[in-house]
Amino acid sequence: MVQLNKIGRYKTRIIKQDRWITVMYFNIPIVKFSDKMIALNNGGQITQSTKNRMNQISNYYELGYQVHINHKIMNVKLLSNGNRFNFHNNIVILPKT
Repeated sequence: MVQLNKIGRYKTRIIKQDRWITVMYFNIPIVKFSDKMIALNNGGQITQSTKNRMNQISNYYELGYQVHINHKIMNVKLLSNGNRFNFHNNIVILPKT
C-alpha cells in the first residue's frame, strides 16, 4: 500500500534552489513549485507510480492538489474548490492560499 504522508525514495531526488523545490522522479522533474506556482510534469508517462509520487509530494508539502487516473487520462483536482483539469505536461496551477 502506498503511504501518502511521506515521499517515497525510490528513484526520487529533491532539489532546493532559491525559492524553488523540484522533485525529480526517474530524472523527470514531476513537480516544481514555489510560493507563487506549481508545475506538474509526468514526462509522458501515465502510470500509477507517477501519480502516487505526485500525490505524496502534494500531501507532504501541503500543495492542495490530487492527481487522478481514469481510463488512461490524468486529471488534477484542486482540493480548495474541487475544480478538475485535464492533465498536460507542465500544467501550472496556483498553490493554495
